[in-house]
Amino acid sequence: MNSKYAFSNLSNYFSPGIIGEVNDQYSKVVKIKGQEVPWHIHENEDELFYVVKGTLLMEIENQPDLILKKGNLYIKDQFC
Repeated sequence: MNSKYAFSNLSNYFSPGIIGEVNDQYSKVVKIKGQEVPWHIHENEDELFYVVKGTLLMEIENQPDLILKKGNLYIKDQFC
């Protein structure tokens, strides 16, 4: 799937959209804008972050801050 297509149906920032399903788990994309990302946690979900454009500062509890740039991928405790 093309990333432009995946994001084309998202009209609001910070509101994830489902783009598919893998092993009974949803795959979602979200648009983020600006400096203030609402703090949240997903205790029962695996998470993967891939930066398509810009940078993302991740503040993870009990871990050093992580800065993801365009093309960076983060899966829980792995940084690629």
